[in-house]
Amino acid sequence: MKRSLIGFCLFLLAGYLLVVFLDSPTLNIGLLKVRGFCRLCDLTSVNLEETDLNGVDLYGANLTGANLAQVNLTGANLAQVNLTGANLRGADLSKADLRGANMTRADLRGVLLKGSNLNGANLTRADLREVDLHHYSWTGANVTGANLSGVELLHSTMAFDDINLREVDLSRANLVGANLSGMFLFEVSLDSADLSGADLSRSNLNRATLTGANLTEANLTGVALGWADLTGANLRAADLNRSNLFKANLTEANLTEANLTEVLLDGANITGADLTGADLTGTELGDTNFCNTTMPDGTINNTNCRPG
Repeated sequence: MKRSLIGFCLFLLAGYLLVVFLDSPTLNIGLLKVRGFCRLCDLTSVNLEETDLNGVDLYGANLTGANLAQVNLTGANLAQVNLTGANLRGADLSKADLRGANMTRADLRGVLLKGSNLNGANLTRADLREVDLHHYSWTGANVTGANLSGVELLHSTMAFDDINLREVDLSRANLVGANLSGMFLFEVSLDSADLSGADLSRSNLNRATLTGANLTEANLTGVALGWADLTGANLRAADLNRSNLFKANLTEANLTEANLTEVLLDGANITGADLTGADLTGTELGDTNFCNTTMPDGTINNTNCRPG
């Protein structure tokens, strides 16, 4: 009986060691190159620099800390893959499926993302410099604290601070504390996005949609928001000094304690907006639409309400 028990235990141990061995990163690299897939496998810290992995299936694989610089991952299945801290600099991720991928602190400088799907991806503190983001859908993506400085769009030759993110869909994205200073965000969709504490100073957000967006304590100094839709946006304690809100829609927006000094609000619609405690020193209010608007002193301004 004792021998049988010892034998059974040794059998289990051997089985465990076999499983561990078969899922080792070194062995998995070989299997990946031969089979073209390695779903849910362990590839932590592997070096695949400049490898051709066109069309591979790596669904759910663990590539934490992997070196994937200059790798060809065109059309690859990278959904739910863990790329935390991975080096993907210069990699080709065109048409790759990156839904739900974890790219926290990943180096994505200069990657090609044409036709890729990044919906729901986690890009917290990722380095996205020099990445072309034009017309891509990042719905629900988390880019908290991500570095978007120097992003290149449409092969633009614009200066460093004139970043072009035209028409990018970042609705519901988490951009808490992100540095988006000086970016070209013309017509970008940021509906319901969380931009609390973000730096958008000097950015071009003309005709952008930010309905329901959270801009609490955001730095919006010198921002161009002409014709922008900020319906229901939360701008509590935001700094909008010298920003341009010409004909912007601020219906039901929360502007309590906001810095609106020297702001151009000419033609803006602030129906139902709350400006309690806001600083309007030097603000241009020509043709601004007031109706059920709470002024800085708490009074209600109904100047432009329609009768009945």
